[in-house]
Amino acid sequence: MLRQAIAAGAVLMMAVSASAAEPAAVDQLRKTKRCEKCKLAGAKLAGAKLSSATLTKADLSGADLSKAKLGGAMLYKVNLAKAMLTGAMLQSANLYKADLRGVAADGADLAGASLYKAEMSGAKLGGVNLTTANLYKADLSKAVLTKANLSEANVTQATLDGADLTGARMTETNFYKASLAGANLTKADMTSAVLYKASLAKANLTGANLAGANLYKVDLTGANLTDANLKGAELYKPEMKGAILCRTVMPDDSIDSSGCPK
Repeated sequence: MLRQAIAAGAVLMMAVSASAAEPAAVDQLRKTKRCEKCKLAGAKLAGAKLSSATLTKADLSGADLSKAKLGGAMLYKVNLAKAMLTGAMLQSANLYKADLRGVAADGADLAGASLYKAEMSGAKLGGVNLTTANLYKADLSKAVLTKANLSEANVTQATLDGADLTGARMTETNFYKASLAGANLTKADMTSAVLYKASLAKANLTGANLAGANLYKVDLTGANLTDANLKGAELYKPEMKGAILCRTVMPDDSIDSSGCPK
């Protein structure tokens, strides 16, 4: 038994060692702002000044980058799974196909960042700034984006199924063919947003503002539109089977309360 315990302990130490950040790599990054394909898992880089750094395909999984300055950084295919990015500055950073699954990035600034096909499922992004960001085909399923700002962002064909967007600001955001099935959009501001052929099936849109939005062929099957505002929206050939309309302001400014509890 003792021999087995020692062997198990050795294996565990080897696993931890293999996944830990290499000190030389951390030093290289701090000094040169360049560390491609580096092993930086679990690195302590809180508040680090890494603007315009190059970290292509680096492993930063589980790293602490809270309040780090990464504006304009090259983070192409970087692994940031379960990393801490709370309050980090990532304006205009290139996160093409980056792995951000389970990342904690509340309050981070990603304005103008490229998150093309980024993996962000389960990410914590409360209050994050994603204005004008490119989220084309990004996976944000079950992500938490409460009070986030996605105004004028490109969310074309992205997946936000089950995401929490309560109170999020998404004015003039492009959701062309995006999937927001089952998403929580309570009191979200989607004024003039483009939801052309988007799926909002079973989404909660209670109190959401969709005034002037493009809802051409949108899927609202089973969606809850209680107290939602659709004034001036382009609601052309929508799929609305089972949708709940209660005190809902329709495109022509009329009130539809046909689905209110009796």
